Amino acid sequence: MRVDAPDGGASVSLPRAVLARDGACIGEGKLLYIEGRGTCRSEGAEITASRVRPLEYVAETAVREIQLHVPPALADAVPADDLKSILARYPGAVPVTFVVTDAQGRRVLLEAGEAHRVHPSEGLVREIESVLGESGVALRVE
Repeated sequence: MRVDAPDGGASVSLPRAVLARDGACIGEGKLLYIEGRGTCRSEGAEITASRVRPLEYVAETAVREIQLHVPPALADAVPADDLKSILARYPGAVPVTFVVTDAQGRRVLLEAGEAHRVHPSEGLVREIESVLGESGVALRVE
């Protein structure tokens, strides 16, 4: 089975054994954590999955940092109040880092601090994506 990302930037191949073992958590609109091997080409990224898990499972066990990627279009006017409100609704222990990219492609990393640590969840990811876009959140895992 093959699944393509909505933005066309990546596709995932699911071998039969992975689909048989992990297929119950796969469905339209579900956020997933995918382990596997990947390659990048000019037409996009290809991942061959070795394991698929619901995001909630991984959020509880393996997320060590959440990165909020602020795109160049928002670099000069980061919606800080919106993001601060979202983070406040999901208090927890996981640190948050902002990755702000300007129009020239330069990146600045800003740590949000202890008061803005969060509990990763599908709700948190969806709310941040509504402000920063579909590529606005990255979960760093062990």
